[in-house]
Amino acid sequence: MNLGRGSSIKSKGAWRSFIMLIFLSGASLALAQDTLKKGDKAPEISGKDHTGKALSLKALCKANKAVIVDFWADWCEPCKKEVPKLNELYEENKGKGLAVVGVNLDKSREKMDAFIEKKKVSFPNVHDPAKAIPPKWGMANMPTSFILDQSCTVQFVRSDKTAAAKIKSETMKLLK
Repeated sequence: MNLGRGSSIKSKGAWRSFIMLIFLSGASLALAQDTLKKGDKAPEISGKDHTGKALSLKALCKANKAVIVDFWADWCEPCKKEVPKLNELYEENKGKGLAVVGVNLDKSREKMDAFIEKKKVSFPNVHDPAKAIPPKWGMANMPTSFILDQSCTVQFVRSDKTAAAKIKSETMKLLK
């Protein structure tokens, strides 16, 4: 059956679109498979925190019963509500073996510093304007928090679909 000249061009365009769709679907599935989940080892986060002190996630895991790693930014409204709650949880439980590390994704270091000062955030924060850390964790949306045990193994993942109150209950399980 002859579809004519115009139809074959449209057909080639449709095939290209179909192949591109298949390719992109595979790429998104590959990203989804990389998302950290319970039982996965957390990638190292090391460097200087917002105060200039050396920070090593592995060292924090070894020294504490639970470590919360929280990804946030000044432009993320839910994040700005969660960081003070995490700070309160941290202040209440740091003597019981809880550590919290914030990973700030703002382009501007000044925005991070201003927020930390305004909200009196006392846990260490790493500034990651290049957004190099989130892909290692398979992070796709914000807010996202990971609760780790002493071996830096993920025990709980909180994404924007999970109730924030669950962070406290999951953390308290590790602090017992």
